Amino acid sequence: MDESVTIITLTYNSKNLKPTIDSVLSQDYPNIQYIICDDCSTDLDLDYWSSYIDQHKRENLSELLVLRNETNLGTTRNMNKAYSHSKGKYIFNCSHDDAFSDASVISDWVKEFKTTKADIITAKRAVYEKGTERLLLYAPNNGVSKYFDKDSAFLFEQLAVKKNFVFGASTARTRDSLEKYGYCNEQYPFIEDYPMILKQARMGANIVFWDKVVIKYLLGGISSDTVKQSYLDEEESILVNEILPYTKNRKKVLAAHKRWLSLTKDKNKLLYAKTKYGSKSFKVLCRLLLMTINHPVYMFTKLTQATQTKAQ
Repeated sequence: MDESVTIITLTYNSKNLKPTIDSVLSQDYPNIQYIICDDCSTDLDLDYWSSYIDQHKRENLSELLVLRNETNLGTTRNMNKAYSHSKGKYIFNCSHDDAFSDASVISDWVKEFKTTKADIITAKRAVYEKGTERLLLYAPNNGVSKYFDKDSAFLFEQLAVKKNFVFGASTARTRDSLEKYGYCNEQYPFIEDYPMILKQARMGANIVFWDKVVIKYLLGGISSDTVKQSYLDEEESILVNEILPYTKNRKKVLAAHKRWLSLTKDKNKLLYAKTKYGSKSFKVLCRLLLMTINHPVYMFTKLTQATQTKAQ
């Protein structure tokens, strides 16, 4: 029998799991363990979805685990709980609101692991606007591929300066890498992926970029809309604990973090204006103008990405 893989779906008050579950059940890989780990939802019928999977599963679903937390653990501890129950040689994520891009993604990903001998493979996600299903962009863009061409120490410095471009939704790892480098750091309850990849890069993991869209990702969640203070606080802790003690470019990192913080606050103000006054209001236009003046590189990049996405 082919080596097993584990697919993890984290849930919390998810309104519609059907696209996510259907994309998992459609996979053509022959030996899949599927774990759904719910973080104490108050508005989610897990019994219904367990029954749905039983009715629609095929022989390649070798094991189904549906786990429910008695209290809310937060994203990081919930992910670690799922990791602790995983058995597959390769471990993939497909959280609620997300879906695999096609039925052969897992099979192709496993082939890429075998070809590259990687510990971790990160790929691209197609980002859609939640509610409209409008394609916004592909992330990360192809420009990040050069950050993976050298050693893991070089990758760490790029992650330290540019923030995270190894997204948890489109990143898979081997079981051996989990055992060697450890699970998510529970010091950071909301941000599970960034501290983890920083540590793995520091420790010399073989991290590979795969130029393939693997996930359909709906824009939403704590790090996608208005950035909450709890998220900003964790980013500050990550900077202090996971980056500054190890980086060779302390001044560059601090300057980049200051720019990121300024941009994030301006984005929050723009989103607030859109919500309160409407997308075409004068206040929103003023905010966009200020964004362009204060963050010209970011605004140019966003415009370029939108143009390229429309062209595709």
